[in-house]
Amino acid sequence: TPDDFDPNSTWTNTYRIMTCHGYRESGNDDRGYLKLTRTPTGETFQLTVDQKIVNREASLHLYHAEITCLNTPCASPTAWTLSCRFVGPDGRSRTELDLDETGQIDGDIVQIQTNGIERTCEGQITGDWCLFEAVQRLPFETADPIAFDLLEGLSTLKTDHRLSYRGPDAGLHQFYQIGHGVFPYEYWLDEGHRLLMVATGARTYILDEDAESRTAVEEESGKRRYA
Repeated sequence: TPDDFDPNSTWTNTYRIMTCHGYRESGNDDRGYLKLTRTPTGETFQLTVDQKIVNREASLHLYHAEITCLNTPCASPTAWTLSCRFVGPDGRSRTELDLDETGQIDGDIVQIQTNGIERTCEGQITGDWCLFEAVQRLPFETADPIAFDLLEGLSTLKTDHRLSYRGPDAGLHQFYQIGHGVFPYEYWLDEGHRLLMVATGARTYILDEDAESRTAVEEESGKRRYA
């Protein structure tokens, strides 16, 4: 962690997304990257999300989100915009799969509009990407778990989640999240409160300044296989 890293300030963390088929020596693939940029704006902060996934069929799955969050323990979002795009191995956009979403939260009421279709839900909401930011501001001490409902991908509500500090292990600090509808999440941070790794199911996010270039290599390899 840089000496001047402050989780409450402006920062950018880029994570390599790796999947595992369950074998230590084979089946471990770099599938993309997740880039998070935090920009303070007074009582709130802006979280910019860019995610690229390279599918085995050599198609790309692209996310971009702009989220306004409160400085609460679970980085509660108040409003956001989200776009989701697919690009085929031939470089052409699959516009029939485009998704554009806006969201707004007022108290416990969540209003979401996806491709012009409106829906509402209720709960103490945060997002999975928001938690990548939030754990960096939490103290390294045992306390009551933080309770919330998870809006996975800012779109799908998963209820009754808990985030708790599990303690130090091998020089790192671990937070643990469980709840309905998702695999458990493990968050691993260093002494400087920088999030180094997140593991959930067969998917792992690893802090890696080369994540975007690794993804570009995987993308080109997929295009050659397709050709």
